[in-house]
Amino acid sequence: MVRCLWLFVFLLALPSSLQAEEASTNLLTNARIISHSRTGENIAVLTDGLVTPEGAEWKNEHSLVFDDTFGQVTFDLGSPFPVALLVIQADANDTYRLELSADGDLYTTTHARSLVGVDGLRTREIATLGSPARFIRISPEGGDGLYSISEIQGSTDRNTVPGRKIVEISGTGSSTSGRDPSLTLEQSNIIKLLLALVGAFFLFWTQTASPELLRRFRFQARIFMILLSIVSYSGYYNWGYCHFPNTLHYHEFYHYYMGAKYFPENGYSRLYSATVIAEAELGADVSNRRIRNLSTNELIYASDTIRDSGTILVGFSPSRWRAFKQDVSYFRTRTGGGSWWEAMLQDHGYNPTPVWNLVGSAIANMGSASDTLFFLIAWLDPILLLTTFYFVYRSFGLKTCCLLAIFFGTYFPSLYYWTGGAFLRQDWLAASVLGICALKRNRFGLAGASLSYAALVRVFPAVFLLPIAARLVVEVLNTRSVPRWGRRFLGWYALTAAIFIAFSSVAYTSRNPWPEFVSNIEKHSRTPLTNHMGLKTLVAYRTAFSQEKMYQPSAADPFSVYKERRIEMAKKTRWLYLSLLAAVVIGVVFASIRKAEIWEVAILGIALIPASTELTCYYYSFLGIAALLVASRPPIGVTLLSLAAISQAIPIFKTVLDQIYVAEGIFPLSVEHR
Repeated sequence: MVRCLWLFVFLLALPSSLQAEEASTNLLTNARIISHSRTGENIAVLTDGLVTPEGAEWKNEHSLVFDDTFGQVTFDLGSPFPVALLVIQADANDTYRLELSADGDLYTTTHARSLVGVDGLRTREIATLGSPARFIRISPEGGDGLYSISEIQGSTDRNTVPGRKIVEISGTGSSTSGRDPSLTLEQSNIIKLLLALVGAFFLFWTQTASPELLRRFRFQARIFMILLSIVSYSGYYNWGYCHFPNTLHYHEFYHYYMGAKYFPENGYSRLYSATVIAEAELGADVSNRRIRNLSTNELIYASDTIRDSGTILVGFSPSRWRAFKQDVSYFRTRTGGGSWWEAMLQDHGYNPTPVWNLVGSAIANMGSASDTLFFLIAWLDPILLLTTFYFVYRSFGLKTCCLLAIFFGTYFPSLYYWTGGAFLRQDWLAASVLGICALKRNRFGLAGASLSYAALVRVFPAVFLLPIAARLVVEVLNTRSVPRWGRRFLGWYALTAAIFIAFSSVAYTSRNPWPEFVSNIEKHSRTPLTNHMGLKTLVAYRTAFSQEKMYQPSAADPFSVYKERRIEMAKKTRWLYLSLLAAVVIGVVFASIRKAEIWEVAILGIALIPASTELTCYYYSFLGIAALLVASRPPIGVTLLSLAAISQAIPIFKTVLDQIYVAEGIFPLSVEHR
């Protein structure tokens, strides 16, 4: 009887025991990690069953830090399981991508979205379709640039969360290490979206309100526009949070400061090679590192470079080599010398024109790499931009100036993230706008010199010359003589180009800067990037060959297949692209004939930039030049700010880089049409 009673009790307890066992089972506990990249070394914390208290610091001994959105970890469960629930504890203000696959080839994607109003490590539960999955891949997708995950779990029952143990750590709460939690990049971008919408609605109101109402509130409207422009322009700097938390862009400074300062020795192709040799001499272990070969844009082992050090360092004198190593040591220290630093040497090098290099090297050689010097240099761009706004105000009026500032501060592709806090990255924009302001004030010589300089430092602003030249040809044919404005404009344009090209050619006796630059640009034209924008990118894009499908994190170069497919599609669609380009050029030429003012003719050049070039996203701030037309064409203001709002909305729905910037490249066509 007693035995039967014990058996009965055991049978009653059996289901709950099984349930407890099921609840404590995490599908990833015994999973094998088959690939990982751009992460810390403590990958085991992801599946150790230990989680931190909610709100713990984003970076601690129980969390895995990812370098950037290219970081990833891929698990092999051993066999397919019907994964119905994924549980992740990760940094709250970031979005993470979770991908599941039955065969390791075709993945389906879900997301652990960022959380609003909280910070630190937070748990998210993501229900899935329950389809069989053997492989699970996780990676950051966006946020404030500081990514970490403390645990990931999977279950076959979406109502059953696997068991886990909470561990106590120091520093729980809302504060995070190394950053102020009160604002993140995603939150900053949402604010910019709202500011752009407010500006668009305000400009729409000014166009539709009665003249009496506008006269009545004229003063209040001006004050509102000024305040909105100040707040929006401040948004470019993320209202003081800049790079969350850094102000300086060390990645940019490494390339532009080191590239310009040591151009006589390294040219365009040896910056990374010389850097790893310097690191090796400083005692760093670089044997297993990969760097980009800047002659081919392929990834190679640093050890191959070190074996060829005699050839690479032939241009350095002993004193210059000591200075180079000292500067390399500074950047290693500032970046931590870890994966962030290593990723910098896998970028695509130093690529400005010899004219920019002429100016940049003069500044870079003012001193050794230091925070003090770089803070002073970083002020050059804000000064240039504020000077630009001043000349726009003097030439076009307050409304135009405010519109340009609002657009510049709220447009997503040209975020501070890309080139803010860097080394003279806005000089081309300032020179282009100044040139058009000079045209507006009939200062044709100054206009020619300014637009020439813009083309000399970034090449693509040369397209502003085409509509002006077309207009000049028509006037010459009609009058049988070259008008005075044409002589002054072209004369100063040509003189400026001749002077700077001559000086930049003879400044470096050990190099041929212009032939080297042309070769370097040809190489880059054969290297598709995920943040490219333009007509050529749009025509060649195919979802089947997107970054999401072609990215191979375990490959020597994860983007090699992606680049190959992009190049193939560009070749296949070449005739379509050339046909569309010809149509745009013809349209611009005919429009230049009809325009009454020369400065309006020059602005037509912005339609040629996306049509004729494949630029990285941050150069699309040139669209703001369309703001100079708002006085004569008021709808352009609403269009520009609507474009800025849309640009901030796209990353909410598109989270893979090439998808974002393909979508971003579509909408500027509306501005050109208007």
